[in-house]
Amino acid sequence: MKRVRVAFSIVLILSVCGPLFGQDAEQKVDGKTIDQWVETIKDPESQRHVSGALVKFGEKGIPRLIELLGESKDGVGRTVARALAQIGEGAVDPLLQALEAPKVGSRRWAANALGQIYPRPAKAIPALLSAGLDKDRSVCWEAGMALHRVGQGAVDAALPLLTSKDENERWLAVWVIQGNSRYAAKLVPDLITLLDDTSARVQAQVMGALKSIGKPAALATQALIMKLSKKESATNRTLELSIMQTLEKFGPKAKEALPELLKRMAARDSVIRSGAAQAIGEILKDADENEAEVAVGALHAALNDADESVRSRAAAGLGRIGRAAVLAVGRLHGLLRSKHPGVQTSAIYALGRIGEGASVAVPDLMNMLKDNRKHIRQFAVSALGGIGPKASVAVKPMLKAMENGDQRFQDSVIKSLEKMGAGAKPALPKLLELLKSSPFPRTILKVLQNIGEPAAKPLLEIFINPGAVRRRGLVDAFAGMGSTLSSEQRLEIADVLYKHLWNSDRVLLVAIARCLGKIGDMKVPEIIKEAKKRDSKRRVKVAIALGYVGLGVEDTRLKSVLTTLMRMLGDPDWPVQAFTRMSLAMLGEKAIPSLIKGAKSKKKQVWEGALAALGQMGEKGEEAVLALILTFKVQDAMGRARVSDTISQIGEVAIPELIRGLKNRNSNIIYGCCESLMRIGPKAAPALIEVLGFGHRKEARRQAIHALGALGAGAIETCLKAMSHKKALVRGGVAKALGKLWKAAGVKDKKAIVENLIEALKDKVSGVRVGATSGIGRIGPGAIEAIPELIILLEGKDAKGRYGAANALGCIGPKSRAAIPALKKGLKDKNRDVRYGCHRALKLIES
Repeated sequence: MKRVRVAFSIVLILSVCGPLFGQDAEQKVDGKTIDQWVETIKDPESQRHVSGALVKFGEKGIPRLIELLGESKDGVGRTVARALAQIGEGAVDPLLQALEAPKVGSRRWAANALGQIYPRPAKAIPALLSAGLDKDRSVCWEAGMALHRVGQGAVDAALPLLTSKDENERWLAVWVIQGNSRYAAKLVPDLITLLDDTSARVQAQVMGALKSIGKPAALATQALIMKLSKKESATNRTLELSIMQTLEKFGPKAKEALPELLKRMAARDSVIRSGAAQAIGEILKDADENEAEVAVGALHAALNDADESVRSRAAAGLGRIGRAAVLAVGRLHGLLRSKHPGVQTSAIYALGRIGEGASVAVPDLMNMLKDNRKHIRQFAVSALGGIGPKASVAVKPMLKAMENGDQRFQDSVIKSLEKMGAGAKPALPKLLELLKSSPFPRTILKVLQNIGEPAAKPLLEIFINPGAVRRRGLVDAFAGMGSTLSSEQRLEIADVLYKHLWNSDRVLLVAIARCLGKIGDMKVPEIIKEAKKRDSKRRVKVAIALGYVGLGVEDTRLKSVLTTLMRMLGDPDWPVQAFTRMSLAMLGEKAIPSLIKGAKSKKKQVWEGALAALGQMGEKGEEAVLALILTFKVQDAMGRARVSDTISQIGEVAIPELIRGLKNRNSNIIYGCCESLMRIGPKAAPALIEVLGFGHRKEARRQAIHALGALGAGAIETCLKAMSHKKALVRGGVAKALGKLWKAAGVKDKKAIVENLIEALKDKVSGVRVGATSGIGRIGPGAIEAIPELIILLEGKDAKGRYGAANALGCIGPKSRAAIPALKKGLKDKNRDVRYGCHRALKLIES
């Protein structure tokens, strides 16, 4: 029995651990080996489901999949490429080898797979560029498309090929740039040089690249104009069209090209006239009458052209110009009866874009709503909307046409009704019916809002309904109606909304509060009463509501809102305080006087809250800066820090006032202003440098140096420029600040700082030399290059310079041993400070 058990155990172990003993059965996925899946992949109907299974084999299946890339049967290579791309990084090296395979299919689908792998393999770029020059076109195409997906790396790699002697390499480089146009704006100058390439193929590709880059490539406008004016373009229709299409993509930035394009409106070739009309329309899109006058005349004349394509493009061009093309309305109106579909639709589009000036065409556009052709009805509806309130007579026909249209047509009708304002009133019943069933009611509500008073009552009934949804949209519609409503209607809406104010979620609460502010201030006293409730959640809602109501109310109501909010800053509940601050910040300029008073309060919660609210305003709080600066007088250190933080949040706009504050005689104001400038950051550096020139404000200059030194790496460039300032006081102060900035600097900046300080040691003015020694002293051992100049200064006639040099040498430390003889000599100096400095320096060096 024991023998049987042992034998059974051995069999079990071998079956489980067989792979460890070299008896690994072939890997299977979903019951099939990779060879069995290969047979399945050859069936076109099964290919779609196979790639997922092949991925499951992982990197073990890569060799077999690479073999399949060259399979000639349709779809096999594509399916395998997809599977290899999903396997990912492990497939990159085998695919790079496959790019050099003798089989075209292998090379083609290897390139395809490399383009699909994510993250994009940067090491594949050189091989893909080589594949882009393959003799087989399909390989070139797949390699190029892969490079288009790579992005910036492909553009950088293709750049050297732009100057290649090989036409194919230049063409490939431009194609790669075209496919990565969002990274290629900086390469426009390089592309401009290729506009005169000896190869027409390369030239055409450059045009394509400039088109893809679009408006950022407008730098090429002048070069394209010159090319367009040459004889070679006049005899080459393809080139001429390509140039015009490229200029068209630049839009209004290509206005310089209009004279050349207008010349082409008189060309013999109808294709050229058509292309010119289209380009002129795009370049002058929404232009004013003065700019468009000449072009409108040319396009208007082209509406009588014998060629239908030219008439169509001219009408479309006038449409793009818009309202400035009103002089062409008569002829465009006549083209509505054209039998050519392109001309007719372009004329409809143009009349809609011209707007109310095309109201003469409304009757004919209304008739087109009955047209059997769907696209004509669609264009007619859009044109009537473009004409606006003057087309309100068409509302009922539009509603009738909507009954036989699809959802897209219905949406177009509603968008057009929105532009008709109160003129869309006949559509009210239909819109209310649609509102209940539409999944996207925003546009419908916008139309109802524009209709105004007649729509208010039915919308209020929908809002009151217990099962009402989309209440926020309804509230926004009431807010949009605002002052157009009668006082009775406003009161009725306010009563209903106020009841929902306390039971709504925060999003709806904000919408209701904003609406109450816009339709009237009658509910403000009732909201204020709620601020006395014990329920902290209710008080939070009051804080939010008063902020949004306050945006709409004025005068006495606003005073009571601000008074209540300022009182709520001292609320014992933290969430109430936080939302009160938010509301006061949102009120902006209206709340500034109250907040300034609050900043001077003795209650900590109130002055902290007031400062926080002012800080949240950002630039809107500019008016408060002067008053905040004056509070530095009465604040303690902690208070000054809070006020400084608030001013720094207001931002750059506070800098001029802070500079004026530094001229004050009160030291607390000077400290506070400098701290604020320091918190604003590197953008305050120029202003602080200006302070260094205040000769009669020693304390302000000292604080400015401290602030500059604390600004970090962002201020280094500004400080280095200031070392050549005309004022010696500025140069000396900046030299001290550079010593503090040295730690934050990079390698290059550190070198520049030391070089500038060494140069400052030679300055004619004593104060600058002393400032430089102070800066070098702060740098310490990092400024050993300054030792020779410091020794010269130590032996000079300037006592302050000698003292500064001794201190700097001591700070550099043991590396200053070369200065020991000069320092020992300085121990006998007539000046007591110099003797002390030399004694201290020797101790530091020798230790």
